[in-house]
Amino acid sequence: MRRRDLLAGGSVVAFASLLGMPPIAAQAQEKYPSRPVRLIVPTPAGGVYDLLGRLFMDRIGPSLGTVVVENRAGGNATVGVTAAAMSAPDGYTLLLGSNSTHIFQPAMMSAPPYDPVRQFTPISTLSASWACVAVSPGLPIRSLGELIDYAKENPGKLTFGMRGVGDVSHMTAELLKQLTGNISLQSIPYSAMAQAVRDLMTGDLSMTVPLLTRNLAELHAAGKIRLLAVTAPKRLSIAPDIPTAIEAGVPNMTAAEFFYLFAPSGTPASILQQLNDIARAALTDHEFQKKLLAAGFDPVFAGGLDETRALFGVERARWLPIAEATGMKIN
Repeated sequence: MRRRDLLAGGSVVAFASLLGMPPIAAQAQEKYPSRPVRLIVPTPAGGVYDLLGRLFMDRIGPSLGTVVVENRAGGNATVGVTAAAMSAPDGYTLLLGSNSTHIFQPAMMSAPPYDPVRQFTPISTLSASWACVAVSPGLPIRSLGELIDYAKENPGKLTFGMRGVGDVSHMTAELLKQLTGNISLQSIPYSAMAQAVRDLMTGDLSMTVPLLTRNLAELHAAGKIRLLAVTAPKRLSIAPDIPTAIEAGVPNMTAAEFFYLFAPSGTPASILQQLNDIARAALTDHEFQKKLLAAGFDPVFAGGLDETRALFGVERARWLPIAEATGMKIN
């Protein structure tokens, strides 16, 4: 290199230093990821969100390096979601969210502490958990049609257990009411769906609409609860004998808790695409699909970033009027 070129190069570095700018080499974008990636799970350890988050992060760990699952529970998931919304948009803080955290609950909050659309970008769907209509085995009801008839003939007699206002069980029941002429159900909130299921078994509760799990399918097989229908578009492998609500005579009765991987808005497009590619590889892997199915999750990959945003938009457009029609608010 000629001396004057070397001096010119040195002048550029010196000038950048005077302006407080890092040298050109330092300005180059660092390879992502170059440090641990954190996934915020907005619920306590041991729950459905936690299980899915850990399964997913264990699967994609080799592609990202060090990954950490951080449970930030509290405020009906608002603590963790708000923390994620306030995080730097650099790809190192991600969020496991769902229809509940980003559609149902914000729509029913008097003053939501985060904006589910403006502050987040959906990266990928991870799975869906489908709801099921469950009744106490002591009731003279053996089909969804009989449940609807019973509710119409006995207004207010059926007690319905839900895990709080704005939960997927609540919204699914509201959808069922709208599609069947507003059948009368006496709502009873629970802090945990497990307690509602226990009351279902003892007969202290008439019905509930929980997310279908292998445990519920086993309770049904043992005669401890009675599953009448699933809200999936087709029968599910963990309960193949249970008809869909559509088969049972209620058109458009589909409802799921879609789980999404979110990033704070402003995260670079290249990082979002990289994470979507990683999610695609995981969710199209047959062995990982089997693991999710065994845990009670239906592996759902909506597609690329545009397809994921489109699905999220469709779900919002579908559920917001239902949430608003309840007239209920979460304080």
